[in-house]
Amino acid sequence: MVENIYVNHRGIKPLKFVVWFLSTTFLLSACKSSKLNPLTQTNEAEWVAWFNSFNPQWKAAVEQKDPSYILAQYEEDAVIGVPGKGFIKGQAAIENHWTNLVGQIDSFSYQTLKVGGDPNTILYENGLGFVTYTIDNKQVTDTTKYLFVWKHVGDKKYKVLSEMFNTIK
Repeated sequence: MVENIYVNHRGIKPLKFVVWFLSTTFLLSACKSSKLNPLTQTNEAEWVAWFNSFNPQWKAAVEQKDPSYILAQYEEDAVIGVPGKGFIKGQAAIENHWTNLVGQIDSFSYQTLKVGGDPNTILYENGLGFVTYTIDNKQVTDTTKYLFVWKHVGDKKYKVLSEMFNTIK
């Protein structure tokens, strides 16, 4: 019974959320305000374009119901904040999440709006996602906002360290 004190109406443990939020905020605040693209020195608009270049592969993987491309983009200990479900961590949980998710999605796209950070360590990406899925023979379209934190793992390569999203309409 004491455990329920720490769970809000959506089933999310506020303490876990606060710890995750503060950790993510710390990572973002540690980023330098560099305007370097992962490929060259450039402005933020070119950085956004570089991130948007991944959209077709991610969209195709979702719509073809094949999560393998998406799973390859995550660090082994990555964390995803899922609205109403709390947090999932690690490759096995993320694989289960995306495998279930792609099975429900009819169409999917996203648009990177802002990118910042230091391309040699951590980058962050904010944007909008557009998802259409079918529930009880009814098609539903959601618009989501998201935040990804990407870790530099090698020459011009990044993996998702943390992700958070929610539906805005």
